[in-house]
Amino acid sequence: VDDYDHSAGKWWVITDGIKGNPGADTLTSWFRIEKGGNLGYKFKYCPAVCGTCPALCNEIGRDSDGDMVRLALSTDNGWPFIFKKKESSLRGIQQVIRT
Repeated sequence: VDDYDHSAGKWWVITDGIKGNPGADTLTSWFRIEKGGNLGYKFKYCPAVCGTCPALCNEIGRDSDGDMVRLALSTDNGWPFIFKKKESSLRGIQQVIRT
């Protein structure tokens, strides 16, 4: 999640994450995919400041930024997404499992 955009009044979702295990230095990169009905999923931003703290999640929706449609944190139900499981891992992508 990028810095708050005061001119748009939004928190934009960007593709510049931080690689590493969950911790205070990776809070802007904590996302979750959850089942959201029969066909779709919800894509959420869910940071938590400690292992026993509840995550405060925001759904991600589509919003306009001038002529562009972008992903942003939503105060409503967000946008339904469809995800397809990849058969094999891509190089350079690491799954982080929090225990």
